[in-house]
Amino acid sequence: MNCKMTTNRFFSLTLIMLSAMGWMACSSAETREAYDKYYGKNRMDREAEAVVADSIAWAETRANRPVVATAAAFPAPSAEIATLLENNTCSVCHRPNERLIGPSFADIAKRNYTPEQMVELVHNPKPEHWPDYPPMAPLAHVAAEDIIKIAGWINSLK
Repeated sequence: MNCKMTTNRFFSLTLIMLSAMGWMACSSAETREAYDKYYGKNRMDREAEAVVADSIAWAETRANRPVVATAAAFPAPSAEIATLLENNTCSVCHRPNERLIGPSFADIAKRNYTPEQMVELVHNPKPEHWPDYPPMAPLAHVAAEDIIKIAGWINSLK
């Protein structure tokens, strides 16, 4: 059983217990009658049952979701490439397989840019290439050799 389902069931059982305690907190028959008159008979039981039903439905929908590929499905960068990604601030805007500020490295790989094209695009970005993203700032300070090494890793994600 996964952790979310266990937590969800614990939460549901806690709500049921608190509901029952709330019912017992009514100290007199008069108080219970006034409560039932205002809120309706067995209201707390109906609410507790609804919470349990909602929790079960939520857990079932989570269990039936398709598995999405994660960054672990892609080759991890070598220590050298990881250092280059951090030192040149690539990791601030890009992730291996998820959209962040900029496109994922996997999405970039799908464009089939050559390493030389990537050098040009890092030094002189073309916002029209990625219209759904904020424009990338020109990174002329990044060495072409570093970009070519990073481009080799990005192209391995195809």
